[in-house]
Amino acid sequence: MPPVPADLVLASDADALGVLLLRCYRSLSLVIIGLGICVATWSKAFDEVDADLSTPDGIVHAFVTPFAPLALGLLVRVSVTPLAWVLAMLFVALNDPVMSPPPTRDTAWKRLMDQLRMASAYRALRWTSSVRDAAVGRLGPPGRLLVYADGVLRLVAALTIAVWLVSLSL
Repeated sequence: MPPVPADLVLASDADALGVLLLRCYRSLSLVIIGLGICVATWSKAFDEVDADLSTPDGIVHAFVTPFAPLALGLLVRVSVTPLAWVLAMLFVALNDPVMSPPPTRDTAWKRLMDQLRMASAYRALRWTSSVRDAAVGRLGPPGRLLVYADGVLRLVAALTIAVWLVSLSL
């Protein structure tokens, strides 16, 4: 597969910063979820409360119980996809990528649908390591710092799950 040119998915330094910050935000959600599992387990919340995190009312109720960190982590995790999609839609709207070959009958509805489909494709491409590397190259030291922070957050997330598993055996 040929490499994706960085200019195809990153329009500016701000765009590269958005991509890297979103990666950190996604990793942060894993840390919060891991901590939430630990808090809920250690407070015996799983034994006492029947938390329903499948409905909006259940999530709101969970914020006043020991499930609050877990509910917050799930909310952060769920918000990652819409934020990524909005960033990709801004990229498409501001840069208006040219399609080849151009559509033969370009109505406003078809143009909007094409832009939505392109935004979905760009959103998916932005999670690749090659786009991460291009964003780091564009930002320089701040980009390297964000990639380092993302790695640390992923390590902390794994450690929270490890601590939780060890605490189950105690």
